[in-house]
Amino acid sequence: MYTSRAGGGMAPELISPEYLHSVNPSNFPAHHLRLKEGIPVVLLRNLDPDAGLCNGTRLIVSHARSRVIQAIILTGDRAGTTVFIPRVRLETNANSSRQLGFTMRRLQFPLRVALAMTINNAQGQSLDRVGVDLSLHPVFTHGQLYVALSRAMSIDRIKVLLPSRDPADDDDDLPAVDRTAAAGFVTPNPVFRSVLRAMNGE
Repeated sequence: MYTSRAGGGMAPELISPEYLHSVNPSNFPAHHLRLKEGIPVVLLRNLDPDAGLCNGTRLIVSHARSRVIQAIILTGDRAGTTVFIPRVRLETNANSSRQLGFTMRRLQFPLRVALAMTINNAQGQSLDRVGVDLSLHPVFTHGQLYVALSRAMSIDRIKVLLPSRDPADDDDDLPAVDRTAAAGFVTPNPVFRSVLRAMNGE
């Protein structure tokens, strides 16, 4: 486990270390960062774009050391490349600083454990296997379901988790297709017809 050093842009006696450690602004690594060999992570800062170390790059930890993390890039042109991630000094952006009421600084590895990601963050990536969890919330905008289901190379490498259904709702008199829909094995797929019309030149 790695812990950060944090500070705020106010008098130290006004902000307790415990509070600083509990604050996690967006795109900030946690104060307590639990890493081990083989765990997937995502990079939270642009460290070296030429070497493939950009914000959002997915990596897998190969060695976890006290001052540097050795990792392997998982996606993009540099996939398979071994890289080294140092601890860096991070500072909240203007928006986060305004919300907090102070500018926060944290010395930490710019990584977040990435066992899962949002559909939007997965856009543009090709993955060996994909699991899509729609059990609590269905997709909510045009094209989102397509993005989720098109990340895998083939359909047999996709699993979708949908809300559980009540077997009492089954109707054996329905045709097979309607029975599948009635059983709850469907999910909404919002389509903005104006987008389709624009694509067809209407």
